[in-house]
Amino acid sequence: MTSDFDGKVSLLRRYERRVYAICVYVLADEAQALRASEEALIELFETPAFAAGTAKERARLSQIAAVRHARKQMIEERGLSHARAHG
Repeated sequence: MTSDFDGKVSLLRRYERRVYAICVYVLADEAQALRASEEALIELFETPAFAAGTAKERARLSQIAAVRHARKQMIEERGLSHARAHG
């Protein structure tokens, strides 16, 4: 169990900067990008195809997860801003 966990963490560390950079690019906000990238990395940790895939497949999955969570963060932030303005 520990070696499986350690192996996944080691793989994720290779993609951590890429995921964060994509989130920063999409969101243009470092704090939001940090939250989005954390969620994307959790998703990747829980995705068997990420650990089992080739480097090319992991790069694609990391990009998809980063964009998905950045967009989710953007939507959530807009909802909070709207609620604050009209709350």
